[in-house]
Amino acid sequence: MASQYFDPEIQVGSVDGKIVAGLERIAQVFRVLLWREAGEFGLSPIQLQILLFLRHHPAPALRTVSHLAREFNMTKATVSDAVKILLKKELLVKAPGASDARSFRLDLSAEGKRVARKLKGFGSELAAALEGVDESEKQIFTAVLLRLVFRLHETGIIQTQRMCYSCAHFQSLKAGGAYCRLLEQKLRRQDLRLDCPEHAVASV
Repeated sequence: MASQYFDPEIQVGSVDGKIVAGLERIAQVFRVLLWREAGEFGLSPIQLQILLFLRHHPAPALRTVSHLAREFNMTKATVSDAVKILLKKELLVKAPGASDARSFRLDLSAEGKRVARKLKGFGSELAAALEGVDESEKQIFTAVLLRLVFRLHETGIIQTQRMCYSCAHFQSLKAGGAYCRLLEQKLRRQDLRLDCPEHAVASV
């Protein structure tokens, strides 16, 4: 059972147990940071996450309620409720969608952009905790993290992501390493992306 990994006695002899428990602690950190930042602006955590996401993802296809629901692994109804409040607070505006007259995309209003800019330091506490960690260790950690996210996506726990491993442009090389067919260049470990604006879903 998964709960065994939270047993300190089991963690002693289990690397996987330490990793699972450690990631749970990191998840706690994000919950604390989200509630703290959201509270300062009178928002809920999901409302704050929506503002942050829209600030950094301009592609129209990513700016719909349906996509946001997949992005945050939430029901469409939950995201719709959050969006309604953000529209009421005049932090978001609706813009015509590309598919049909009934569809729409979500854009940040002038006030929404102002609030989103104030959130630019979100996550800085975690970044600060990485200071002093050897660069080679960071590279190894990044590689493991990318593989973990990809495996979770394959199992359906993470519904959507835009990383190299799931991209149609990505190619594993027989001699080792990777290649991006879009950029037409080999990819070093540090070149691999978790969220790429040029991502194209690979066919199964």
